[in-house]
Amino acid sequence: MKGKLNCEKILFSGLVVLATAGCADNRPMPVLDTKPVTCSSEAECSYLWSKVPQHLEFATKMRVESANDTFITTFPPIDTRQLAGRASKVKQSGDTAINAEFQCHRHYGQKDCERAVINATNFFNQAMSIEKKHFNK
Repeated sequence: MKGKLNCEKILFSGLVVLATAGCADNRPMPVLDTKPVTCSSEAECSYLWSKVPQHLEFATKMRVESANDTFITTFPPIDTRQLAGRASKVKQSGDTAINAEFQCHRHYGQKDCERAVINATNFFNQAMSIEKKHFNK
């Protein structure tokens, strides 16, 4: 009886390995195809900066933990469905860029993390570009 149980365990382990081997992730990796939004006037920068928290929260699924005139940061992710996010204002040759950075939960798989960060960055940059268009109307 004991030999039969060992054989069943080995057979079951082999089936699990075969079943998971066929689950390779063949989804194409998204492309980072957006750029950070820039602002040139104090009024435009102030308006855009006021919109950062809502878009950062939507992209990460986490609430804002702290905010000041230079950085806005979310709470760290509690699980793999969330990201941590940080937005910053960076002065560059006459303009100010609003950059976003995202980090995954420590248990996120590497490929899934890369996908999530690229998608969140694209979303954030597109949302901020739309806000900029609304301001300039």
